[in-house]
Amino acid sequence: MKFIERFSRKPVQSQSIDASQAPLLMALEPRIMFDASVGVVAQDAAAQTTVDAAKDSTSSNEASPAQAAAADTGQSGQRHEVVFVDSQVSNAGKLLEGLPANTEIVVLDPNKDGLQQMADYLKGREGLDAIHLLSHGADGTVQMGNVWLASNNLAEHRAALESIGAALKADGDLMLYGCDVGQGEKGQAFLNQLASITGADVAASVDDTGAAALGGNWTLERSSGSIETSALNLTTYDSLMAVTFTGGQEPSSPVLGPTAASLMRMVVGDFNNDGRDDILYQDNTNVWRFAAGQADGTFLTFLADQAGSPFSGMSLPSAATNGVNYHAADFDG
Repeated sequence: MKFIERFSRKPVQSQSIDASQAPLLMALEPRIMFDASVGVVAQDAAAQTTVDAAKDSTSSNEASPAQAAAADTGQSGQRHEVVFVDSQVSNAGKLLEGLPANTEIVVLDPNKDGLQQMADYLKGREGLDAIHLLSHGADGTVQMGNVWLASNNLAEHRAALESIGAALKADGDLMLYGCDVGQGEKGQAFLNQLASITGADVAASVDDTGAAALGGNWTLERSSGSIETSALNLTTYDSLMAVTFTGGQEPSSPVLGPTAASLMRMVVGDFNNDGRDDILYQDNTNVWRFAAGQADGTFLTFLADQAGSPFSGMSLPSAATNGVNYHAADFDG
């Protein structure tokens, strides 16, 4: 797994494919509005697109955008693809701006099960060439709304995954854009299992996904099955699709403290080998804490040297001590 280490007082968060229900209404950038349950087609910047949810729910004679798209699928020689965007990605507005015109875009509600949102939206669809998911990721796991999907919870979400797969044609592709999703044996196993359940060919990245200036790219280097879809190439996006963490006073903050500036050191990694990122951190009181990542995206925090923490019984010197640095990695293979 790729681990993120923060030293400042403010924490930041096998085939190679070349880069190329009450609804939640979200205005993610001025020219367009997005809805987690209604498909939206990106238009020219001069066009103002809105989703009339009330009209959608009261008129039984007019087809919804999703139904219209479903009716159109297979009626022309054009490819039919749907792009799902997790609104929790960094700088989501900029990401959306970079998507090609006339792209069918669905933005996921971060407070709901993203897999179920995808399945609900795609219900009744068939013959899609590809489904793209732009989201946060890590080795063998990808975020979908309030769910982190990994090998250890695929069975729990099997029905939704099968429904998503049913919307694809026989050789359809599922494209996962998120840092390191396909990395290592864990990543490849995840892709293989996902392909088996959905019936799709699945592709993902083994490194940073996003801006080249930050070390990222839009190549999906690893796959399960034969990928025929060209990867998106969002060159205007200026961030990475890596997991970020924020410190603060709210219980929802994964790293608790009076302010984010109180943090002296934090190291991120899957320390308990459950497929989810955890955080080992120390604040300016010199107390080490272990925040264990949970399946719903929250964190359960322990004192690092007490029961419940993989660091129980260990003596962790203060990060303020000269010459002390902490690195998380699989050093012995």
